[in-house]
Amino acid sequence: MLRTGRQSDFRDPCFTDPDLLDVFRSLSVHPLGRAPIGAAFYSRAQPGFGRTLTTTPRNLYLISIMIAPVPGGEMWRDQRSFHRGYIPAGGIAVLDHRSEWSALLEDPFALFDLFIPVSAIDQVAREAGRDRITTLHCPLEQTNVDPVMYHLAMSLMPLVRGELPSTLLFVEHVFQAITLHLARAYGGLAISETLVRGGLPPFLYKRAQDMLLSDLTTEPSLSELAQACGLSSRHFTRAFKASSGEPPHRWLLRRKVDRSKELLRIESMPIADIALLCGFADQSHFTRIFRRVIGSSPAAWRRMVLN
Repeated sequence: MLRTGRQSDFRDPCFTDPDLLDVFRSLSVHPLGRAPIGAAFYSRAQPGFGRTLTTTPRNLYLISIMIAPVPGGEMWRDQRSFHRGYIPAGGIAVLDHRSEWSALLEDPFALFDLFIPVSAIDQVAREAGRDRITTLHCPLEQTNVDPVMYHLAMSLMPLVRGELPSTLLFVEHVFQAITLHLARAYGGLAISETLVRGGLPPFLYKRAQDMLLSDLTTEPSLSELAQACGLSSRHFTRAFKASSGEPPHRWLLRRKVDRSKELLRIESMPIADIALLCGFADQSHFTRIFRRVIGSSPAAWRRMVLN
């Protein structure tokens, strides 16, 4: 289940009252039978925020990506003070939220947080046949820049801010990549780079396709697809891509466009109706995706094929 904003499990900032922020938006994903994973964007243009509230311990990691640079300053972990290093725009901070945290914020800030359950990191290690990762190592006393994490996080930013419609398949896919990267970059997890040579068995591939296509207006989650095939989400994604050449969310997007082309040949059907029937949020979302895949707008494509 995908939730955004004040209806999410991360509906309140963990370090302050939302009324003290200029912008706060959040999003969470509930993988089937697992702890929720979330993201949030915060910004404040005025300086002098002061010391943040002390966070309540939770069984998760908080990954902060700085949209604006943050000068070095005082922080507290479990009530013990230390000096945080300078973090440039694009830099990151990794906090184990099983501890209590607080920070002194004297400058304007804009940051993007990811909330990753400890259990999600455990699962990565378990699937790789490795020992449990006890914590992620990313010392806050030094400057940490991680382009991979930055770009993965920024792919979620338009969804968190409500600028693009959220699709569960895509969000789960990004979080899956994030947890793997965290485990490898900060948890010391070594995984072979051997490519998956075989895909899903034909009957499972057809099962997954049927689930994806059964109702274009309500897509299944990655967790549901994996469970139906008796696989972990990570194994399912790799195997599906080996079979189809694309991850599930991208494969489904192309099928939606294919279906829309069939309906666009019906001249009397409004494009707005076609967008909804094919599972797009609205006509503008449909037009944007159609243009990206086909190279022209739905209206232009319709004129070309009907004339």
